[in-house]
Amino acid sequence: MRRLLVVAALVAALVAVAAPAHAATSGTAPAPAPRQAAPWDPGAAGSGVLGPWRGNPRFVSTTCHDPAAPVGRRLLILGDSITSRWTTQLAASLTAAGWWPCIDAQAGRPTRGGLDFYAGGFGAVDVVVMATGSNDVFDPAAMPVQVARARSLAGARPLVWVNVYVDRWWSRWRAADLRNSRAVNGSLRRVDVVDWYGFLSRKASRPRLYLSDGVHTNAAGNAARSALLVGALAPYVPQPLPETSTSPH
Repeated sequence: MRRLLVVAALVAALVAVAAPAHAATSGTAPAPAPRQAAPWDPGAAGSGVLGPWRGNPRFVSTTCHDPAAPVGRRLLILGDSITSRWTTQLAASLTAAGWWPCIDAQAGRPTRGGLDFYAGGFGAVDVVVMATGSNDVFDPAAMPVQVARARSLAGARPLVWVNVYVDRWWSRWRAADLRNSRAVNGSLRRVDVVDWYGFLSRKASRPRLYLSDGVHTNAAGNAARSALLVGALAPYVPQPLPETSTSPH
């Protein structure tokens, strides 16, 4: 009899353990935990999955929305980690070229994230520069919508876009990175393109000369990128008004 009682107790315990945790309630089963991307997850496009970026520090230069900025020379630059590491060289080059630059950059931020800050409009600026897209290689199919959105927000103002070159030398996603870079760049319609991808890919030695990791610029890359952007903006620099003479003829 004692043996039968022991066996019955063991069976009851096993049934209790095997029963679902929610069986005693009348509610629905809890939702499964959201899928966490493993470090090697190739993602939908093969370049991996974009990580959390909203908590990264956002750099906004003190020149932004300054009422003293001269009309016609107010320049807004939206960027990501490449821009945030490039601000000193960029600001100096643009100021020397006659621009009043407002730089807004955040590491890891995709194009959509940058535009979200300006959903109500770009404000009192004369030219808009988008230096984003490197973080869109994870989902290049979403890029055309964001390009159209930027074009709409810019309105009649010139919209200049620095295209992307992503080739993470240290990762298993190199081939996908370059393929997705081209896909992102192919979405840049109705904008003036600064061909950073073309500049780097024109010679096999250039990526190693100008990049520190296949994405971010080194000192030489900062100088080259600044020069390309200044050249692309040259047609939009307002010409000084001709001086008028008050002397008699």
